[in-house]
Amino acid sequence: TSIMLPATVEVTANEPGEREDAKTLERDINVSRWRSERNVTFGLLLATTYFLFADQNLMAPNLTDIARSFNMTDLERDTKLGGEISLSLFLVGAPVSLVVGFHADRVNRKKLYGTVVLLGETGCLLTAFVSKYWQLFVLRALTGVALGGAMPLIYSMLADMYPASERPRASAFVGLTMGMG
Repeated sequence: TSIMLPATVEVTANEPGEREDAKTLERDINVSRWRSERNVTFGLLLATTYFLFADQNLMAPNLTDIARSFNMTDLERDTKLGGEISLSLFLVGAPVSLVVGFHADRVNRKKLYGTVVLLGETGCLLTAFVSKYWQLFVLRALTGVALGGAMPLIYSMLADMYPASERPRASAFVGLTMGMG
């Protein structure tokens, strides 16, 4: 008898004991392939997380230039750009986090994650075209959708991808990536 393995590896088993060895080899190959795919998925998840958080610090060194483009005073710059914009991101991101976290186990996580990231990053992209403060305010709030919605989904997906013994290390990498972003 012979067993066809994925990746076109053929193992021939002539004796009953060899048949068990062939099954073990097949299982080992499948586990190896699964780990490889998991690592690619985790790498993409980390890259996405990095870019989600990367734009959060881009405004800070440019607040004065942004304020000039909106004809703001120094006080308006500090109040509106330094405070209200961050507040809008939080006011949207916090409730979205709760709603998305609630739905994380009820709908397809990959699709929900893609939707959340697309909405948030579309808001980020469109900030390049704003001409009025209210537009920036709304688009930065939309970016809060990605930040608030991504976190519960990322940790939920980690729970699917890694056994409990490996999750702390994976979570540490996610946290590190957020900080680097």
